Amino acid sequence: MVDKISIDLIPPKNVVDESLGRIKAQVVSSVPETVKAEIAGLYIRLYVEPGMSPNDPYVVTDSAKPQEVIVIVNTSHPHWSQLKGSEGVLNYLRHCTYDAVAEWQARLKAARIDPDTIKMLKDALLRLPMAFEAHADESSKGEHKAVV
Repeated sequence: MVDKISIDLIPPKNVVDESLGRIKAQVVSSVPETVKAEIAGLYIRLYVEPGMSPNDPYVVTDSAKPQEVIVIVNTSHPHWSQLKGSEGVLNYLRHCTYDAVAEWQARLKAARIDPDTIKMLKDALLRLPMAFEAHADESSKGEHKAVV
């Protein structure tokens, strides 16, 4: 863990953007959404993806469209195996979603994304109850709804 905390090299932004863009394009074009939700005009598309590499990031988010947030959770990531039970998984999915929405809010409201701003926005989201309903939306094909 000491080696991971004492990181000396930060990948350049263009390398990070290219890598995450490639993952997003592949998943969004070939995998159905696990959860699709509309909350106050914001569309959240959650993908829980087992086909990614353990070396890929634990989560990939995108909010390039003003009213859409994409969240891709990598179930092949080593951290996924540490989650305990369905409540642990649901809580993890909530946090990944809240992180993505907080980043979307920061991008929408501020020219620069500041980590402290994102934490404050996420704090407000954590104060709201959110449940992923276990049954499929009848108007969709196996998609699930998020309820706030």
